[in-house]
Amino acid sequence: MFLRYYAGMNGRERTYDCLVVGGGAAGMMAAGRAAERGAQVLLLEKNGRLGEKLRITGGGRCNVTNAITDRHVLTARYGDKGKHLHNLFARFTPEDMRGFLRRFDLDTKVEQEQRVFPVTDSAESVQRVLARYLRDGGVTVRSGTVVQGLLRAVDPETRQNRIIGVETQRGEQIRARAVIIATGGTSHPETGSTGDGYPWLQSLGLPVGGADVSLVPIRVPDPWIRDLQGLSLQDAGLYVERLEGQNTTGPTDPHVRDHASWANAKRSLNRRGKLLFTHFGLSGPLALNTASTIRELASGAAVRIRIDLVPDISEDAYRYEVQTAAGSEGGTQLSSFLRRRFPPRLTRAICECADLDAGLKLAGISKRERRLLVETVKGMPCSFGGLMGQDKAVVTSGGLDPAAVDFRTMQVRGIPNLYVVGDLLDFNRQSGGYSLQICWASGWVAGTHAASLARKAGP
Repeated sequence: MFLRYYAGMNGRERTYDCLVVGGGAAGMMAAGRAAERGAQVLLLEKNGRLGEKLRITGGGRCNVTNAITDRHVLTARYGDKGKHLHNLFARFTPEDMRGFLRRFDLDTKVEQEQRVFPVTDSAESVQRVLARYLRDGGVTVRSGTVVQGLLRAVDPETRQNRIIGVETQRGEQIRARAVIIATGGTSHPETGSTGDGYPWLQSLGLPVGGADVSLVPIRVPDPWIRDLQGLSLQDAGLYVERLEGQNTTGPTDPHVRDHASWANAKRSLNRRGKLLFTHFGLSGPLALNTASTIRELASGAAVRIRIDLVPDISEDAYRYEVQTAAGSEGGTQLSSFLRRRFPPRLTRAICECADLDAGLKLAGISKRERRLLVETVKGMPCSFGGLMGQDKAVVTSGGLDPAAVDFRTMQVRGIPNLYVVGDLLDFNRQSGGYSLQICWASGWVAGTHAASLARKAGP
């Protein structure tokens, strides 16, 4: 059951001012804010405890937001649909979120690429702040409660649809003057984020796009990748080379280390950031933020990924570094030279990808071998094996079209007491605190307005 017309109940049933469905980041913020503004709030969560996905964000450290202060720059990070976020971020900024955490004695710090983390480096500390926010406001929390669908009625005066509550899986009907849907997308379904709200919104005739992976790790089948499992590069470059007119998985695709076959490939993407090697391929912010683009580039073409291990210097500068070392310390082994910059496991992988013996003396490396070494360090080639599934996605795309929402209030247009917040909204979210900033801001604004609406509605 996704939608049911309400037929009436006995007069003894309690009607809450505000009902929030979903106890993740956005739902907890919305419930806490509505209670702070004087509303009687019920928060329903299907898991046994609140904030399950929040606890694992940022590798357990919780990248709470991004410290970009220019709203135009910030909204541009969400792609074309970011224009809808101006009103929202004018009402609740990244600095407002940092200030909110300071209210509860949790300071934050800014790291690379303006990423904001709690000084505790613990997502649990952020979850505890939100839990305290709920307690301080007197929010009633019911965990282990699965909502099956929405209850709808028609306002006799305006003839508009109104959502007057929800029905649980046990058949219980719960009424409220304002309803906030914060059920999330489909990333990390093991935390309960399974897209429950999508069919509810669709049953109202709202424009909901199909869920797809957005921020998701990249699968790389090359064996040397697995040998680097757990290794992270704080600053790496990643670019993609594309051969038009060839399938990405076809048997005739040139091997990624056959440089001659890729000589005419077009470089189509060039990004820089933190990269993590895993047992299945590439992860970390750099891989997550480029994954969807690489998938698009691989449509109807062969692609190979190249990893620049020294993005801060040019290819000519690194070539000069190698030549200089060969002239002044020719007796040094290649492996020893490489270990000055790279850890041992990465040194072995470089030699493998360049087809060079790690025991070679620098003076004995031929001009051709030196060229291969420089090309490899400035672009280790690896295969694109596709993207991991939704169960590995950090963020998924899809959800309610932002045009269906008034971002000054987070109300759904045409349904004056229904609010949608957080990952249910269809935005392109980069890694770097951008997804959570939508959760905090939309929850705060929805909670503020829902409380005001409930007060106007009266008993």
